[in-house]
Amino acid sequence: MHPLDFGALFRLSPNPYMVLDRQLRYVTANDAYLRVTASRLEDIQGRYVFDLFPHDPDDPNNENLQMLRGSLERVLASRTPDVLALIPYRVPMHTETGIVVMERFWSATHMPVLDERGEVAYILQHTVDVTELQQLKQAASMAEAGQREATGTTALLEAGVLGRAQKLQETNRLLDSERRHLLRLFEQAPSFMCFLRGRDHVFELANPAYCRLVGRQDVVGKSVREALPEVVEQGFIGLLDRVYSSGEPFLGRGMLVSLQRHAEGPREEAYVDFVYQPILGANGTVTGIFVQGHDITEQRRVEAALKESEARFRNMADHAPVMLWVTDATGACTYLSKGWYDFTGQSEGAGLGNNWRTVVHPDDVRAATDTQTRATHNHTPYRNEFRLRRQDGEYRWTLNSATPRVGPSGEFLGHIGCVLDITESKQVEEEMRRFNQQLEQRVQERTAALVEANKELESFSYSVSHDLRAPLRHIMGFAQLLESRSLEHLDATARRHVKTIAEAARQGGKLVDDLLEFSRMGRAELKKAPVSLRELVAEVRRDLAPEAEGRKVQWRVGDLPEVQADPALLRLVLKNLLSNALKYSRTREEAIIEVWATERADELEVAVRDNGVGFEMQYVDKLFGVFQRLHRPEQFEGTGIGLANVRRIVVRHGGRTWAEGEVEQGATFHFTLPRVGVTRPLSA
Repeated sequence: MHPLDFGALFRLSPNPYMVLDRQLRYVTANDAYLRVTASRLEDIQGRYVFDLFPHDPDDPNNENLQMLRGSLERVLASRTPDVLALIPYRVPMHTETGIVVMERFWSATHMPVLDERGEVAYILQHTVDVTELQQLKQAASMAEAGQREATGTTALLEAGVLGRAQKLQETNRLLDSERRHLLRLFEQAPSFMCFLRGRDHVFELANPAYCRLVGRQDVVGKSVREALPEVVEQGFIGLLDRVYSSGEPFLGRGMLVSLQRHAEGPREEAYVDFVYQPILGANGTVTGIFVQGHDITEQRRVEAALKESEARFRNMADHAPVMLWVTDATGACTYLSKGWYDFTGQSEGAGLGNNWRTVVHPDDVRAATDTQTRATHNHTPYRNEFRLRRQDGEYRWTLNSATPRVGPSGEFLGHIGCVLDITESKQVEEEMRRFNQQLEQRVQERTAALVEANKELESFSYSVSHDLRAPLRHIMGFAQLLESRSLEHLDATARRHVKTIAEAARQGGKLVDDLLEFSRMGRAELKKAPVSLRELVAEVRRDLAPEAEGRKVQWRVGDLPEVQADPALLRLVLKNLLSNALKYSRTREEAIIEVWATERADELEVAVRDNGVGFEMQYVDKLFGVFQRLHRPEQFEGTGIGLANVRRIVVRHGGRTWAEGEVEQGATFHFTLPRVGVTRPLSA
């Protein structure tokens, strides 16, 4: 007996057959298939089935193509046969006029051909052309229109068969739609999932989350041992074997797994929550295991960091020099540091909730509670003071400071705060208050005494100056009489003595006048009014014209504004400064005197500069003192009162005075007036 030639049987079978690989490419087809599709084997081998037979080339996603593709994909996914009871599909066919693309009706069966691992290697398609049966169905429809006798009983029966076939096909379509929906959910699930088939735990499905977890994309079709060899020694294969054998699920919580995610890299650790759920077949036996879980590595890291942070906080809080506390969103105390219990003597935990109030002074409890309640309700920081009972029974003043705690989403979690013993500070504060009161009283007393002394001094100065004027007038009068009547009888020495007496008396009179003027400066009431500095400088220059007569003097006057001041006193200030500038620059061939003003945010500065003899800066503090002179009278006349008057007047206006100079390089004198009432500058 000769062995059967299955290849010949396949080739010569009167029914159309063809074979596709997993990529839906033609592997082979028998003669019957080639005849009904008007094809040649060499033209279709290796070609994608839908490139050759798209049904409708103008619509790549047409419904008929989708039906055929869905059936083939179901075979790949389920590894079980799939039937299309009826599908209209266009194929090229031999006709009397040549090859023509025609729409025919087909019934197709798709059979999986499995490899040694149980995976689909090929798909065998068996098709039957049922176009004539479809035509019988149309005939049945015609019978309903009054032509039932012409079609015959057979047509009606065939029409019933076709109706049941179409109903089965619609059921298959709905099931395929549900399968696709479930597959999308499976692939898009945030948790990792896979399905392991058989005792060898072969990956049949694995969603992207699972592939990311293990760092592999090519696990489907491989056993766990083959795809993830690193987990064998970690006991996971044993767990899978136990679930498969017992049929009991296994739930893992926070289990550590070490994975070789990169071929050349080190193993990486991950923490996972997962379940191994056995899947039962139709006969009740386990056929595979469904794996589902969550990667909680980041959660574990956060928890570890949080525990470390809490440990650091507690260590810091327990060793801090203050008492620390924490409340929740309701205001209840959830934590008190060791410092609190050491200070109050409460046992650990005894102050939690609202029990911390039991060691607050009875007179302070209500205020402390109200302050905390308001801050908890408004989610605001707060500070308050209250007395706290120390473990020895003494009530100590404490300062309580709190700030809100906020969660990652901005939600209010409560307060965190600290309590500091401020009893010593309170005592020092009270002592300082009493000291300040005593000091203020002493200052008032001494100020009053100083004011009285100044009044007496001014009165004395005025009296002395006034009383000196009469003797000085007599001396000057008699000296003038002696000079006019007896000068020709006197020798040169006597005449010089008479002249000296007269000059000394005149200088003494000038000094007395200046003293009286200085005394009046302290008593005179300020009569402020708008004053044009430009006009005031012009008036003083006219008054000083005799002193500048016969000299070459260059005046440089800048923009000077209008100010609010006592006109007479301000005129005296300018007269003293400009007169000094003229006097101390008279040794120069050409005197240069400058006057300008500078406006600032809170004051106006006026400056007078000359190119005269100047002075040494080490003596600058003497310039504005009474009777203070830096030059001998025979060099430059004066009484030493003028600049003292300048300072007194400026100070009474609320301003400042200072000077700068250099020997033989001139001097600059400055004074300021407050900006109150200052207007825009006027042109010189």
